Amino acid sequence: MVTQVAQKTDRFDGQIVLVTGGADGVGAACVKLFAEEGAQVLIGDIQAGKAKVLAEELGPEVSFLPLDVSDDSAWAAAIEQITADAGALNILVNNAGVSLPATVEDADFAHWRKVNSVNADGVFLGCHHAIPLIHRSGGGSIINISSALGLKTNAVMPAYSASKAAVRILTKSVALHCAEQGYAIRCNTVYPGSVRTPMIEKLSHDSGDYDAAMARRIAAHPIGFIAEPSDIANAVAFLASEEARFITGADLAVDGGLSL
Repeated sequence: MVTQVAQKTDRFDGQIVLVTGGADGVGAACVKLFAEEGAQVLIGDIQAGKAKVLAEELGPEVSFLPLDVSDDSAWAAAIEQITADAGALNILVNNAGVSLPATVEDADFAHWRKVNSVNADGVFLGCHHAIPLIHRSGGGSIINISSALGLKTNAVMPAYSASKAAVRILTKSVALHCAEQGYAIRCNTVYPGSVRTPMIEKLSHDSGDYDAAMARRIAAHPIGFIAEPSDIANAVAFLASEEARFITGADLAVDGGLSL
């Protein structure tokens, strides 16, 4: 069997891309793919150490941009910095998220607000602050990362599921707004299933039986395995590209059948 090595392309040559939560997991996979395909990529994250290591590893086309996605003023400062440094923004990937299990009885209001501040508020703030710059840059694409649990929930993730379901409708509203305003900006949602990321690894370890937790995750996916971060990054890159120029407001489940 011959292994084919992916070749670097110029699909995103000259494009400025911001990936929130880009220091690890799915976000880091997106950063790597966009950089490999010619983009100038900004890692928007609160994890400065990880983000700087990744940027150094990938080279001068990647840089770290401190960003707490739940902070309105941080978003304003980030867009101002991008405008000053690059003068444009073409692609926004709203990927940053938190996953904190707790049933509706066990979760308190602080838990609810923490999860929603990142997963829902962060996506709203990203769209709100980035759209004017993307429009001034000649248009582009916004990809919001939701979750299969935003389509089909369970009993132990009400805050997470609700926050991810909110992303679905927000995306459609943003897509309609941009179309009605005549902006050349498409906005779509990706719904990952379980992905082998630090977040999933931590949740599985915290369960007390890592192997059993991972086995349950795999069994929940009809396809028979869980995703690698690159599986999600490939879907994100497709939606960001001209190959998807007629797609906006769409739901793309990349979940191995979890939401079925």
